[in-house]
Amino acid sequence: MASGASWTNLFGGDSPIAPANPSYFALTIAQPTSLVWPLETTGGAPHLASQIDVTGLTLNLTLAMPPGGTGSNGAQSMITNIGSVDIITTDSFGIPITTIKPGISWLITLTDNTTENGTWRAYQLAATTSSANAGALAGSGLQAVGTTLQTVWLTQTIAINTPLTAAQRATLMVWTGAVGTLQLTAKATLTAGWYCAVTNEGTGTVTISTSAGDTINGRGSLVMNPGNSGIIVCGPAGFNTCGALITTLPIASGGTGATTAFDARVNLGASPIGAAIFTAPNAATINALLGTQNNLAVGDMKETALHEDLLPALLPGWHICDGRARPRTDPLWARTGQVNPAYWPFGNGDNSTTYNLPDLRGRVPLGRDNMGGTAANRVTAAVSGINATAVGAQGGNQALTSHSHGITDVNHAHGIADVGHGHGLNDAGHSHGVNDPGHFHGLTDPGHGHGVSDPGHGHTVVDPGHTHSLDRDVMSEGLVNNRNTSFAGGFGQGAVNANSSGTGIGIAGNGTGIGIQSSGTGITLGSGTTVISIQDGATGMSVQAGVAGVAVLNAGTGLTTTNAAGGGASNNMPPVLVVSMVIYVGA
Repeated sequence: MASGASWTNLFGGDSPIAPANPSYFALTIAQPTSLVWPLETTGGAPHLASQIDVTGLTLNLTLAMPPGGTGSNGAQSMITNIGSVDIITTDSFGIPITTIKPGISWLITLTDNTTENGTWRAYQLAATTSSANAGALAGSGLQAVGTTLQTVWLTQTIAINTPLTAAQRATLMVWTGAVGTLQLTAKATLTAGWYCAVTNEGTGTVTISTSAGDTINGRGSLVMNPGNSGIIVCGPAGFNTCGALITTLPIASGGTGATTAFDARVNLGASPIGAAIFTAPNAATINALLGTQNNLAVGDMKETALHEDLLPALLPGWHICDGRARPRTDPLWARTGQVNPAYWPFGNGDNSTTYNLPDLRGRVPLGRDNMGGTAANRVTAAVSGINATAVGAQGGNQALTSHSHGITDVNHAHGIADVGHGHGLNDAGHSHGVNDPGHFHGLTDPGHGHGVSDPGHGHTVVDPGHTHSLDRDVMSEGLVNNRNTSFAGGFGQGAVNANSSGTGIGIAGNGTGIGIQSSGTGITLGSGTTVISIQDGATGMSVQAGVAGVAVLNAGTGLTTTNAAGGGASNNMPPVLVVSMVIYVGA
């Protein structure tokens, strides 16, 4: 080389020509940046080196590889993010290759240069620190704890209807409300492998429902009782559950009331199906084993001959209908009064923590008169005093109280015919006046009597309209006898007897009334202490009994019967057999 001549180091230092394969390049970027091949380029341009440490100053930064069509297959660079923000690597067209997290290294290699942008492949290398590697891998169900990854369940407490979405992956859903629903998102959205757990720590049942035609355990929904829990897993064919029941399911609800097969057999009366019921996969199988179609519903009522002390063991969930207060944690309240107070009209307890059962002591249930929306009017408030259209209404009395009835029978007549009998009429206590202007009989004999006998003749008397007068002075002590009629006893003293062997009529007046007697008909008017009179005049016919107080009056408009006697209450009960009434509250 001539003296004073100079030369340039083409492979290092401050040469304006970059080396063909630089080994290291430190790069700091604040905006999207594109790399170039190091061939024949100035040293200041950001070029692809065998190892690049990149630091990003802002978010959403991209680092583009050189055009693949001008490079050689196998060209590669190990890029390490030594900054605090993500760096996104792309090809020369802006198509993403990978995202480099802080502290992470990726080896990016050109594998195909037949296109302008080329095909690049990325290989993740070990993190610069273990904690950074763990943090990059953490996600749903996994968390970075120091330098390791650990499984984790997030906890979400809910008391209202809530959808189960991708956000609930690896989450324990704790239900603390009353009755509610958790709606599963379609399995096509959640994808197979999604899972979450549900535990019911509330007071009512929780329904796990599906959508888009999906199923859970082969059905459209699943009901979880208080105290139950399980894990829901999204599979390729639908949702399934796994886990165990924390509490037992009562026999009345289709369960065994036990936690072991042995206890199940005991609770079911040592039945051989006890173990089968205990291991049954669902309620439908249990119902089939028990020969039942439907589980009991809260609010069901029935009669029982069992003593109430036996109910907890023999009829769990059933309670005596005596109006007692029950806790509002009962499923019965949760499904009625808690939803709407009007759904439970039998009593709200202390209006806070209790409610009342129906009080059927000494009462008989009555079907609501307007069931189905139309009143039958068989029991009305106007007649019975009971509002039979309202559930919970009360009324009625075991005693029939004193009352009166009116009976009217208009426009009919009664006829009495009595042919061919005789009456005896006796009247020993009054006097009659007889006026006969056409003939006169006189008899004066203060000291003796006369006998008159006439065995062979008779008299015919036709008297359409005259009167007789009997003079006390003429016949004060007279005695007149003939074949058909006799008068005796003295008119002045009211002792007059008229006897007819042909009619058998006797009139006797003893100060107590008039008696008409007939041995042929057995009819008597006038009976000692009970005086019955028949009067036919302007007011009609009256039959009165001094003891019974019964009157029949016909005032020309009809026949009326009035009962003015009696009083007080009378027994109104039919024959009964007393049993207990119970209601199913579900607890």
